Amino acid sequence: MIFDEKVVVEGDLVIQASGSVQFLDEVLILGGGRLIIEGAAELIVNNGMGFEAASGQQAGGLQFD
Repeated sequence: MIFDEKVVVEGDLVIQASGSVQFLDEVLILGGGRLIIEGAAELIVNNGMGFEAASGQQAGGLQFD
């Protein structure tokens, strides 16, 4: 599975995939959002991953199962 544009996550984004998941552009996780990738064998992020917390919030996260 390939994402070729910038991905901005606000809330939870669950991706169920086999093989590899590749992000060709930046991944930005805002607030308490989470990027959850299930079933993939490989994760490739070509242009970086950023986490930004709003005032008084905990930064989000990445979960790769």
